[in-house]
Amino acid sequence: MTSLLSTLSAWAGAFFGFGVLVLLHEWGHFLALRRCGRPVFAFSVGFGSPIARWKRGETEYRLGWIPLGGYVMPVDPDELDRREAAGEPLLPDDPPRVQAIVAAAGPVANLVLAAVLFAIVFHLWGDPVPIPVVDSVVKGSAGAAAGLRSGDSIVSAAGRPVSDWPGLLSIIQDNGDRPMPFAVRRGEETVLLRCAPRREGERFVIGVRPRFAAEGPRSLGAAIVSGITRTAQETIGVGIAFSRLLSMRGAGQVGGPIAILDQVSQAAQSGWFGFLTLLAILSVNLAVFNLLPVPPLDGLKLLLAAWHAVVGRPLREQVLMPVYQWGTIGLALLFLLVTIKDIGSLLM
Repeated sequence: MTSLLSTLSAWAGAFFGFGVLVLLHEWGHFLALRRCGRPVFAFSVGFGSPIARWKRGETEYRLGWIPLGGYVMPVDPDELDRREAAGEPLLPDDPPRVQAIVAAAGPVANLVLAAVLFAIVFHLWGDPVPIPVVDSVVKGSAGAAAGLRSGDSIVSAAGRPVSDWPGLLSIIQDNGDRPMPFAVRRGEETVLLRCAPRREGERFVIGVRPRFAAEGPRSLGAAIVSGITRTAQETIGVGIAFSRLLSMRGAGQVGGPIAILDQVSQAAQSGWFGFLTLLAILSVNLAVFNLLPVPPLDGLKLLLAAWHAVVGRPLREQVLMPVYQWGTIGLALLFLLVTIKDIGSLLM
C-alpha cells in the first residue's frame, strides 16, 4: 500500500511539474503579447472545459480541469469565424519585431525557468554529477537485454574498474559493439552480466540513464552563475541532439509525453534533487523543441518574422494556412505514434 501511494504521488508530481513547464511557456507568450500592446482574448491555466473563469480588462482568465499546462488565445474564435466568412485575413498583421518577440517569449521563459531551477539545485545541494549507478533502463535497449536494472551500481566493464560515469562511457566507446562483461553491485551481491553495446550514429550506447549525485552546495551568487552556465550547456547539447534526430539518427530513442512523465515520476521518487534537476533539463528540451522551424511551433514563427523583415511583406496567407494545417496534422501524428510506442514500452 505504501509503495502504491508513493508511485501515485510521484506521478501526481510528474503531472504537476510537466504542467508548470508548459504553463510557464504559455505565460511567456501571454506576457509578450501584453507588453507589446496586443489584445489577448483568453489565458487558461489547465485544459478542458473551464471550472472557473473571470474577466479582467479585455482578457478572460480560465481555470481548466486538466492541470497539464495552459494556453493563450489571442483572438475570439467567433471573430475568426466572422473573418473567414467575410474573406478577411485570419492572421494578425503585426510588425516583424512584435512577431519575433511574441514567438521567442515562450522558449525564453523555459530557459529562464531552467536557469532558476539549476541555481536552486546548485545552491541547496551542489552540481548534479552523473555517477555509475543505473537510474533507468531504456526499454528494448542493449542494457535491458543484458538484464541491467534501476539501482545497479556498475563496478567494472570489459574487465576495467569503473569509478565515474564518463569513465564508463569511455570504456563503452573503446569496446565498440562487441559483447562485454559487466560487474554490478545489486543490493548485497555482485552480479555478472554480458552486454553488447549498439551503434547510434557515431557512438556506442547501452541504453541506461545514470543517477546524479551532488558535489556540495554553493553560495547564492556562484549558484546563479552556474545555473546560467549549465542552462547554456544543456541548450547546446539538446540542440545537437535534435539535429541528430532530424537526420534520423537516434530516432529510436524518441519519447513522447508518457515516456517523459514516466521519467519525471521516477525522478520524483528519488527526491527533490533529482526531480528539480530533471525538470530543469526538460524545460531546456521544451524550449529547444519549440524553436524547431516546424509548424505550428515558435521556430517557424521566428522564421516567418525574419522573412517579413527581409522581404518587407509577410508570406501570403493562402500559402501559410495549408502549411500550418498540414504541419499541425503531421505533428499530431508524430505525437500519436510516439505515445503508442511509449505505451508499448511500458507494457513490455
